[in-house]
Amino acid sequence: MNNEAFWVRGGSAQPFVIPSKTLKKKIPLPPLSEQRKIAEILRTWDEAIETAEAELKAKQERKRWLMESVLSGSLRLKGYSKAWDKMRLDQVGKIVPGGTPSTSIPEYWNGNVPWVTPTEITKLKTPYIHKTESLITDEGVKNSSAALLPVDSLIVCTRATVGVCAINKVPMTTNQGFKSIVPESTDDTLFLYYVLNSMQSTFNRLAQGSTFLEVSKTQFEKMTVIWPEAEERRLIASLMRTSDEQIENIAECIESLRAQKRGLMQKLLTGEVRFAA
Repeated sequence: MNNEAFWVRGGSAQPFVIPSKTLKKKIPLPPLSEQRKIAEILRTWDEAIETAEAELKAKQERKRWLMESVLSGSLRLKGYSKAWDKMRLDQVGKIVPGGTPSTSIPEYWNGNVPWVTPTEITKLKTPYIHKTESLITDEGVKNSSAALLPVDSLIVCTRATVGVCAINKVPMTTNQGFKSIVPESTDDTLFLYYVLNSMQSTFNRLAQGSTFLEVSKTQFEKMTVIWPEAEERRLIASLMRTSDEQIENIAECIESLRAQKRGLMQKLLTGEVRFAA
């Protein structure tokens, strides 16, 4: 490195060296009037992003309020007053564990049967999962405990990241980190998704293990959930899903605005697009 350099220290980070040649490098600048126009345009995008982020935060707060009030029964939907029942999970559907085909047998892998792991569920931005990173074969299914789940089952992480859920939109298998619910009626899947999402403290209390936390099949089956009448279950699920869709749409809008701003910066700050004096 050139001996002529500047040492710079920022905060608690390690000092770093900026060669003096770098500091002396000339940066092309447009006329001041054009600089101001570029700054004005980029600020417009910044303001749009800030507005959308504030709206997103408000919608997320409303979603939390709905989870706490509607799913607890402290706030009832108009026209419904009948006391809610409670049901064990094994009463609302069949509980299905997952499994992993032997990785030493190539014939069990790279087939056409989706096989999901917990890390894929935690990355989802919607309640639904349509595809998986790994695929197994029919032979892999037959020779493991990775049972094939029908569409609109509720896939629930019960190991490590306990309580995280997803609804499969294609037939799918899971590894042993899940206990899935095949409900008596798929009309109830979305309702169960939101109810279990509101029960994180229960999952944390039940989870045990020295290597990683896990909720056993017996414990999972005995978990109880609120159970309004069928029409109220459907309406609650629809209300919660509408709230989620609003959040998803705003988040997509923010990403789009950020991408637009990056594109504008590339064009305006390199001189690809110019403004008349």
